Amino acid sequence: MHKLKRFSFKVLPEESGIRIDRLIVSKIKILSRNSVQKLVKERMVKVNGRLIDRVSYKVKSIDYIELFYSDYLKKKDLESIKPQKMKLNIIYRDSEIVVLDKQAGISMHPPSKEKTIISGLAYYYPDILKIMGNERYGIVHRIDKDTSGIVIVALNKRMHWYLTRQFELREVKKTYIAIVHGDAMKLQREKSKVFSAYIGRDKAHRKRFTIVDKDKGKISTTRFYFLLKKQTEEFGLISLIVAQPITGRTHQIRVHLKSLNLPIVGDKLYGLVKCRDKSDMLLHSYKIGLKMPTGEKKEFTTKYPIRFAKFFSEEEFKSKMQFYEKYIFEN
Repeated sequence: MHKLKRFSFKVLPEESGIRIDRLIVSKIKILSRNSVQKLVKERMVKVNGRLIDRVSYKVKSIDYIELFYSDYLKKKDLESIKPQKMKLNIIYRDSEIVVLDKQAGISMHPPSKEKTIISGLAYYYPDILKIMGNERYGIVHRIDKDTSGIVIVALNKRMHWYLTRQFELREVKKTYIAIVHGDAMKLQREKSKVFSAYIGRDKAHRKRFTIVDKDKGKISTTRFYFLLKKQTEEFGLISLIVAQPITGRTHQIRVHLKSLNLPIVGDKLYGLVKCRDKSDMLLHSYKIGLKMPTGEKKEFTTKYPIRFAKFFSEEEFKSKMQFYEKYIFEN
């Protein structure tokens, strides 16, 4: 017999319009979206005292949500992950962590209907499926489906706690590279451009985030560096930049660059409408520096992406990066 747990909450004004399954998942971290959808369909969720069975229901600011769930759902989630053999570009591994260079276009974890990083890892490291709840099968941090680059996965709960703590304390140094529309040299009035703003969900487009007032969002900060620029026949003037996010908000780099009128090439949510389908999104998690439990500092770096080399050669990029790492980047 599985003991039911009760959870209830009032919908906040800024949450109005969100699908009920998405909102519940954001409130109860141990449940997946699949689990919540099953709860709704099985009539285990009430809105203002009345049972609902529509997962697409969009909440209102006056709604009072109540639901019942059990640990059994977590076991069902475990069963829903089907290990799948797939090519994974592993750049580092030991007994406690795996560091991957993720391809663009692959989701991190379910409920994607296609192959995911987790289903691929579960084929080679089945024990990650035992790291449940907030640990999300060992994923230490996430990058968007259309972003490529470094992903770190812990192979046990101790290492997961240790690494996620570093991310929470902002002790991890993350370096992204991106190709953007426009002249990014304006970022270089000084050595770098530090952009800070409050980010919240875009009420006009629920999949997007945007700059909002202080009381409606969370602070986000990114340090940007200009590297190179060139004129192209396909996209006009484009620039290669470095982005070092200090905070880790959803879509942070993409929102900040859009706000700076430097949208990322190929970004289907925030990019130039006329160019969105002409390229994959040119955003790549290039390097991460962190500390291991032994106290050793480690830095993981990926190869320069082939799709970037179409516009800026690897030699140009490496020459510029070496100079910046020696003289420009802040520690």
